[in-house]
Amino acid sequence: MMAESLDDKIREIAKSDINNSPKPGFFSSLRNKLLVGAAVVGLSVGGLLYLVTSTDGFVPDIRTNLDTLLKKTELSDSVFEKPVYKPSFDSIINKPVDNILRTDNQPKNKPYFSDNLEEEVIEYENTNNISISNVKNHKLGEATKWYKKGGEFFDYENYDAAINAYDRALELDPENAEIWDYKGFAFEMLNRYDDALSSYDNSLRIDSKKVYTWERKGEVLEKLERPYDALAAYDKSLSLDLQNTSAMVRKAFLLKKMNRLDDALKVYDDALELDPKNASVWHYKGSFLNVLDRYDDALIAIDKSLELDPENLSVLIEKSYVLNNLNRLDDAVRVYDDALKLDPENADVWRYKGRFLMTLDCYEEALNAYDKALRLNPDNEFLWIEKGEVLDELKLYNVALESFEQALKIDPKYNFIWYKKGEVLEKLNRFDEALSAYNKSLELDSEFYSAKKSKEDLLKKMSNKR
Repeated sequence: MMAESLDDKIREIAKSDINNSPKPGFFSSLRNKLLVGAAVVGLSVGGLLYLVTSTDGFVPDIRTNLDTLLKKTELSDSVFEKPVYKPSFDSIINKPVDNILRTDNQPKNKPYFSDNLEEEVIEYENTNNISISNVKNHKLGEATKWYKKGGEFFDYENYDAAINAYDRALELDPENAEIWDYKGFAFEMLNRYDDALSSYDNSLRIDSKKVYTWERKGEVLEKLERPYDALAAYDKSLSLDLQNTSAMVRKAFLLKKMNRLDDALKVYDDALELDPKNASVWHYKGSFLNVLDRYDDALIAIDKSLELDPENLSVLIEKSYVLNNLNRLDDAVRVYDDALKLDPENADVWRYKGRFLMTLDCYEEALNAYDKALRLNPDNEFLWIEKGEVLDELKLYNVALESFEQALKIDPKYNFIWYKKGEVLEKLNRFDEALSAYNKSLELDSEFYSAKKSKEDLLKKMSNKR
């Protein structure tokens, strides 16, 4: 991983979209977050651009923004109940939108690594039966090794340890802008935005032409509630690369938050004036217009994007959302069929189709779509959860219970699954088991309101029966 520069890594991420998404596993963690707005750039399935509307950025508010998206498109929000986990660099490449919300390798109880770093790494490797790197036979005194070590700690979500390692590297090579960049992002993952800003400033002091470092600086300034400074940083990034679509999207949504809607749209119009055949910019403009409830204009922009890039699945899915907002439901369903003609083995498209059919109360058809998705990707707990919800709507409670059990086999620590299991058990009049499931959900998340309320109601029901 560390052989690539941060700019190269971000550019690679920014190019990803649903067309080349592998088997889930995004967003590791987005309810998972992206490096430099890559989710927005490459994965704006179904209005993903909502992700950047929060003043706090992706990680703290991604649930809220996605819930807003789901309300807008009238989709089930069950999948978005999962707690936020933060991503590794490598794990956020080429992943479909909903895997922004999860990780195949959930964070474990990893220790904080202190000054006795090398000894603690060896102990950690022995304890966990893994090898982060060969630290037993090599001294870690060289900057490049500490730099690589920092990246490895980052991938294991030990951000304090990563910062410790980057500091060791910077002691030896203080003018290495790339190390400052990675250190800055590690600070971001800990919500230490002032420290992140300081790291990015050090990087830009060394190399003031780092396009994506200016963009990261802009996002941090947004989180620090310095919108005008953030705009200046985004403008600097765009002045260095006019086709930096992630900075373009961020700037547009920041202007929207500042209620400067005409200026926000002008960001896209200026880019299209320079390059009217840029399918991505037409896509993002359409997504933005959809956010503004300008559905007819959004559809024109989306269709223009598809005219230039007709096989882009992510744009096709976006179009389905716009058509849904226009209440052109039959046309929206046909868009999913068009997408599946292009890639009939794409589990994510089958999933989106199933979810959309649920909004139309077409539960049998939705169940068929989820079965197709699960045949292609049986290890995705979200597919099992959503299938269980369809079966619940069909009042097939025993089969729904089996689906939730399958989801728990994949992720037994996901509190929402325990809650859904409890709901179905309650409908089956298996009250003691339902109570146990609600308790398990609350054990994993004591503030989960739905589980609290269901438990209270169940206890009243059980009390009345005695």
